[in-house]
This record gives sequence, structure tokens and C-alpha cells, in this order.
Amino acid sequence: MATIKTQKALLLPAAGGQYAVGEAPIPRPGPKEVLVKIIAAALNPVDWKVAFPPYSDLIAEYPFIAGTDGAGEVVEAGEEVTNLKVGDRILFQGWFENRYATLQQFCVVKAELAAKIPENISFEQAASVPLGLATIILALYNQPPDQPYTLGFKPIWEEGATAEWAGKPALIIGGASSVGQYAIQVAKFAGFSPIITTASPHNTAHLTSLGATHVIDRSLPGDQILARLPELTGRKPIEFIYDAISLPETMALAYQALAPGGALGIVLPDVIPAELKKEGDNKRVSFVLGNVHRPENQECGKEMYKRLTEWLEKGIIKPNPIEVLPNGLASAPEGLARLKSNKGDSYRVLVATNHYRGADMRSNAQTSAATRRQCGDRDQILSGIVQHSFDVGIIHFQAFHRYRISGETPTLGLDSYHRLKSQRLALTTNDRLERNDITRRSLLQLMAAIKTQRALLLPTLGGQYAIGEAPIPSPGPKEVLVKVISAALNPVDWKIASPPGSAIIPRYPFITGTDGAGEVLEIPDNVTYDQAASVPQGLATVILALYNQHPNYPHTLRFAPIWEDGATAECSGKPAFIIGGASSVGQYGEVVNVLIIPNILILRTTIAIQVAKFAEFSPIIATASPHNAAHLNSLGATHVIDRSLSGDQILAELPELTGGKPLEFAYDAISLPDTMTLAYKALAPGGVLALVLPDVIPAELKKDEGKKRVVYVIGNVHMPDTRACGVELYKRLTEWLAKDIIKPNPVEILPNGLAGALEGLECLKNNKVSGKKLIIKPQETCDI
Repeated sequence: MATIKTQKALLLPAAGGQYAVGEAPIPRPGPKEVLVKIIAAALNPVDWKVAFPPYSDLIAEYPFIAGTDGAGEVVEAGEEVTNLKVGDRILFQGWFENRYATLQQFCVVKAELAAKIPENISFEQAASVPLGLATIILALYNQPPDQPYTLGFKPIWEEGATAEWAGKPALIIGGASSVGQYAIQVAKFAGFSPIITTASPHNTAHLTSLGATHVIDRSLPGDQILARLPELTGRKPIEFIYDAISLPETMALAYQALAPGGALGIVLPDVIPAELKKEGDNKRVSFVLGNVHRPENQECGKEMYKRLTEWLEKGIIKPNPIEVLPNGLASAPEGLARLKSNKGDSYRVLVATNHYRGADMRSNAQTSAATRRQCGDRDQILSGIVQHSFDVGIIHFQAFHRYRISGETPTLGLDSYHRLKSQRLALTTNDRLERNDITRRSLLQLMAAIKTQRALLLPTLGGQYAIGEAPIPSPGPKEVLVKVISAALNPVDWKIASPPGSAIIPRYPFITGTDGAGEVLEIPDNVTYDQAASVPQGLATVILALYNQHPNYPHTLRFAPIWEDGATAECSGKPAFIIGGASSVGQYGEVVNVLIIPNILILRTTIAIQVAKFAEFSPIIATASPHNAAHLNSLGATHVIDRSLSGDQILAELPELTGGKPLEFAYDAISLPDTMTLAYKALAPGGVLALVLPDVIPAELKKDEGKKRVVYVIGNVHMPDTRACGVELYKRLTEWLAKDIIKPNPVEILPNGLAGALEGLECLKNNKVSGKKLIIKPQETCDI
């Protein structure tokens, strides 16, 4: 190889570009690596998805070479390699770095993350194995103590591991997908029985040959599938389920089928409806990141590759069926287009192969890769939940690369948050950033050449929002630059365009936005970016109303903070009344004797309910439309009163629901004149009432002024008087979300990135949104 410097490779020239065959340097192996002549490479959905956001964040440099499944022949070995030698036929998994990518003629492979191909397996078959098998093996058997992407079962290669599961039923959803086929085989190897899978009927013979005992038609409604399971399992509980598809409906089906205490593996982030997750069911859900190159996955990957040759030779693991495409790398773009449009057999893998003719290394490669349903490899890099001030707002950054330092993925720990929102990039304050300063500097170096981004701009007072160009902000000493993945719309985003809301705008053109989630701080794996974006403003409104302790801040009730020892004793067993229980704040909010009344702010009240439950208020009474009752009960409301009843009728119901106890605290997440009046009347003498709009309670009601206290809440953590409380909130928010103490609002994702915000704001303005947060995804904004 010493005289040959370049090779053919499938190159992506830029984000959103088109793949084309071009020239690339041949990489050199390190001491523990081998150089491989790639004979066959499987195509995966991630190979086309990586060309576009959000997957393009995985790319460290352009031109980029894709490819995560490969098989080939060792042509050079590093001096410390002992398990492989020149001439060995091997299979391996690629990575999102050009030297390790598989859609080229030569690549570098870490020797400990490769296995020899037995004689009974061809290069083309071998190329279909690495990603799909690693996804199920890592999901079940990875053991790092801090690794959330695993179920942590006793590894199948350890003595006695099969005894744990022998004779127990397993359910594999999407058995005909590439990962699903390997999941069936691993379940058989582990001793599960029966093994039930969902698939199209024409795949039945193939899946039973892999180990499935029953194949249920995947086109049946979920209720019918659930009804069949008891008979097929002999009425044994299903303690293990693997969802190789992981669409919202399949996750919901899997969770319902899972026995209490059982384990569910999924290949996309968890979007299981909150109402299904009953307290105490102890069902464990793990979202799997199936690549052996991630630092936390490498030890498990090494153990798998040590044994893979034997598993393939003995038929314990059988490769996916394949389709070989003609014309080598030149056929890959067509194959990726087929995967993107979901054309082809559901269980076949498309593979590209290379045949070399002397020094010119022109490829007659044939291609084959799995047409899987799941996304394939995912790398969650830097993620975060933030609330924003009115100084940065909704921005969209168009050309952003993956955050990388020395091949590792850094994680920034944040205690408090500073603005950003529906921008692709923005700033957030960080009390501990100093120890991550090298990360911040490297990020700034990465961004130095990129100056502008897309943003939703308000040009003047009373003007119309439109997408335009805005400068990318630079972070200060205690700030980080954030890429916004999801941003929630709030009524304030349209109200701020005109007086009196416009009074807080410091300059024009103005960028709005107060709720966002992006790549900075860790979001727990059970929460998606879209769900996370629904949390900050609503939760902050309730937390600041109840627990802010700043001595000069008038907009707080100054309860003992819920995170302090003994705080719940103050509220335990006292009734809470939350007006607007289905509003965003109502779903999160808290009350002593609390009343929650719902309306256009439906998401605020749901927060109030959850905080009230956390603080051990009981009973928790909310007002809402009857169709929201089940959802609010799942969050912690013990009683839901129909909000369409007259105020007198609602007041008449309260004594029975509270057991005659006085209502000492009411939280009005709607704060219209009639709801404020209702809340004030319901409040006991000496009680406290929190409002989200200025107080317009009729003066004639306030005869006992000085006994009932009314506080108007301003729910933003960026004001000097609220920041310290905000820091305390965000220190704990990841844990609260991970443990389902706080559950995000229901969300509706609007299409077309920032352009979707314009329609969404009109819907909010015209009161056409109920019971959910509207979410936009700035990364999906099209060029204009």
C-alpha cells in the first residue's frame, strides 16, 4: 500500500448535498488498528439521513464518507495487533469519521472491534451483520454502570446467563427488520420461549427459521395483537420486549404488552404516552444506541466480536438476506434513494462490494444494505433544556457540525440557563463552565468561520414575523453556544409584537422565543427534544411562584422550596385547587389547598398539578374539560371539575371534594377575570392565590384585604431576582424528568421548521390550541 495514496470513495461534499464517487486519501492504521480492503459494505438508513439535520451533526468534516457496516480483507496491521493478520477476511462496524467509514475502497478498523469471517459466510452476507447485531447485543448486555442505553442483562456469554430467561416468553416487534431478525436470534440463543414477533405474513417462514415460534400479522390493530398474546404465551407474563420499529404506536403497544417489572428495548427515543406509565408498574424502557465505537460501548463490543466468528460458523447468528447492487460505489446513491423512499423487500439488506484492478483501484463494487425500519446508529451528543430571555429568541443555524474533541463527545454540565429558544444556536449561562473551558474554546474555533443563521425576525413594532438572516451570538465566560433542536410556541410570542407586550423588546429586528431544547445539557433518555421544549416556561412559572426566596421579589408566595429537607411537611395532606388544570402551567403547578382552572393556557396547569403532587398536596382538585380528566388524573389530580360549570356550581362542589378542609392555596393558570373571581372566592381566609396575569379581582370581593394574599407571577428565570431560584430548579430538572416526577406536556410538532412558527403563532392568537404545546424544529427550516 505504500505507493498508493488515494482511493475511490462515496463523498458527501456538504450538509444537504448529494453523494458522488470521488477521490479520497487512504488512511493509515494506528498501532492497534488494521487497514482493510473493503469487499462489501451494507447500506443503512442512517447513511442517507446523515446528509441532513439532525443527523448531519454527527459529521466532523466535509467532504464526508458514510458507511457503518463492512466486510473485507486485512492488507496492513498495526504493530500491536495480535488477533488479526494480513490476508484475514473480517467483518466490522464503521463510524462517522472518514478513516473508519465503509463506503470507500479502504478503511481503518480497530482490531479488537472486528471478527474473522468463517468459511460458510460470504463477504456480502458478513457485511449485513455488524450494525444490526450490535444494536440488540448492546441493548441487552452492555454493563457500564452509568450507561442508560442498556437493559443490563447478564451477558449471554457468561456462565448461567440463559437460566435467567429460559422458558420465558419474549415479544419482538418488527421481526422482519434487520435488527428484528437479530433480536429473534439472540432471544432464541438466550433461551426465551415462546418467541413471538410481528411481521407481514409473507415473512413467516423466514422468521420461524430464525427462531420465532409465532408470527402475528403486523397490520392487525394493537388491541387485536394484545388480545392474542395471552394464548400464545400460555398466559405467562411477558418480561422482555424489543421494539425494532419504535414508532409511537409500536412503543405504546409494547408498553401495554409488557408485564410489571419487565424490560423494553427501543431503537428511537421514548414517546410512550405518559398516561400509560402508571406509578409503581416498574416497567423499564431503554433507548438503544447501537454502535460499538462509542466509548461506553467498546468493552461490550469487544466481547461480542471475540465470539462472533463462532456464532456465525455454528449458525447461532445468521446474516440478513441481502440484495447485491451492481457497479460498486456508483450504485450506492441509488440504493440510498431506495432506502429513503422505503422501496424494496422489508427484510433485505443492500450491499456494495469492491473488486480492485491493480494500482488504479477502480471499483466494480456490488452493494447491499438492510432496508430496516429503525433509524440505525444514533449519537446523542450535547443536549439540553433551556429557557430564554427576550434578548436572543428564535434563531436557526444552518451549517453546524458535530461537537468533537479528540474523537470524544464532550458533555457540558450546566447549573443555570440563559437564553436561547427556537434558535439553532444561542447562549446559555453555566456556573460550572470553567472546567469545560477547553470544550467551549474548541467549539468557538469550530464555529469561527460561520457568521450567520436563519431566525424568525420581527422587523419593527407591530410588524409581521418573517424568516431572515441573523448573526450567530458569541458566548461569554459563563455561557455556552447551543444548537436548538426544538422550540415551543407560547402566547407571549405573538403578544410581544404589539403593545403592551412590546415594552420589553430592547431592540429591532427582534427574535422571540422562551422555550427550547437543544444540544448543551443532558436531557434524560426518556424525554425527547420535542417534549423537553415544552417544559421550561411552564415549570418555571410554577416554581418561581411558590419557591422563589428573593427578599425584594414581590411575585412569589415564598413556600419552603420543595428541594429542601422537610418542605413537603408544610403541604402534606392539604387540599390544592388548580384552575386551568389542562393548561401547560396547570399540568406542572402546585397548590396547598389548590384550585387549577384551564383554558388557553392549558399546558401551565398540568405542570401545577405535578408540582402539587410532588409536594404531597392531597386532594388535588383541577378544573378542565372532561375529555382531559384521564390525562390530568395520570399527572396527579384527584378530582377534575368540568370547567364549563358555573362558578357557583364549582364552589358548591369544593367542600365535599376537600373533605371540608379549607383551601389555603389556589393557583389560577388562566387568570381571566371570571377565573380570578372564582379562585378568590374559593380561597380560605389567610390563604394565598397565584395568578399568571395582573390582578383584576373586583374590589368589592376584597373585604378581607390583608387576610387573603394575591400574587401575580412572572415566570422567567433570567431576571436578577429569579435567577438563583432558577439555578436550583435546573440543578434538579434532569433527575425530575428522568424519574417522571415532572412529565412534559403533550406536544404537536409543526412542519417546515421556523416557517411553521408563523402558522402556530396565529393558532395561539386565535385560541385554536388546547391541551398541548406547539413545537417547531428550527433545524428543519428550508433555505429561502
